[in-house]
Amino acid sequence: SVAWGVEDKDCPLRVCLDLGSEEATNVEVKLMDSTCNCYLALAGILYAGMDGIARNMELRPSSSDVVNVDDSCNAKDDKHDSTLLPKSLEESLDCLLDDKLLCEMLGDNLRRSYIGVKKAEAEYTRNKSLAEEVEEALQR
Repeated sequence: SVAWGVEDKDCPLRVCLDLGSEEATNVEVKLMDSTCNCYLALAGILYAGMDGIARNMELRPSSSDVVNVDDSCNAKDDKHDSTLLPKSLEESLDCLLDDKLLCEMLGDNLRRSYIGVKKAEAEYTRNKSLAEEVEEALQR
């Protein structure tokens, strides 16, 4: 799920503190893997953050503020909605197409090209086993 936490190593977005001063020193982003385009991912994170700042949006509560926690980053209750991540490339592409902000960031040409390539990739790998996908990726 999409959640953040201070010094919470289980969360996909972790704010790290300096041991001496306990001030925030950096943020770890663990929502990506080696199959993503890290430049587009980072651009999306920065663009969304800048949009949030420009619109004075309130940051959702951290995982440590969530009640009824079985696993801090998978917590759900009525006050603190935890958004689930897509489970497939196809679901991810649908989410991207529904996200007006990220589509704006990409622009029409890059958005169409990126979605087209990723849809072709999804179709190509649809009937392959995980072992076949891994073997092919290692050969690249």
